[in-house]
Amino acid sequence: MDFKSFEDVVQFAIEREREAARFYRKAAETEKFEVDKRVLNEHAEEEEKHEQILKEFKADKSAVAKYKLRKFRI
Repeated sequence: MDFKSFEDVVQFAIEREREAARFYRKAAETEKFEVDKRVLNEHAEEEEKHEQILKEFKADKSAVAKYKLRKFRI
């Protein structure tokens, strides 16, 4: 990978998110257990959310600074 700009990095990340969402959707199509299908589709939805966030970053670089990460408790 030869990233020359912020946009290159974000575009690469968008493509990986799309790829991951497709992977989960395809896996869900072949899964016979409903609970597993649901989990795989939920993963795909998360990847699609990530893609949307990245598109916002690409459209407006200042969105990166405004984005707040939520803390997760384990």
